Amino acid sequence: MTRAPRIGIHPELVTGEKPKLSLGNRYVEAIRRAGGLPFVLPPLFTTNGAHDADWLDEVLDDVDGLVLSGGDDFDT
Repeated sequence: MTRAPRIGIHPELVTGEKPKLSLGNRYVEAIRRAGGLPFVLPPLFTTNGAHDADWLDEVLDDVDGLVLSGGDDFDT
């Protein structure tokens, strides 16, 4: 049996007094309808506020695809 492709979804980080993650369910449903297995990826940062590149490399090794769901623009 072939396993479904694992697709990571990067949600939007909504900042404010109580930061939260936001992701429309349409992303999860679209991946499921296409035969994939969706995973929501939490944004992790180092203590100085930078993205944790080591964590990102490890996560990307474990998924077959990546969806950037929207929100802020990405520089890289």
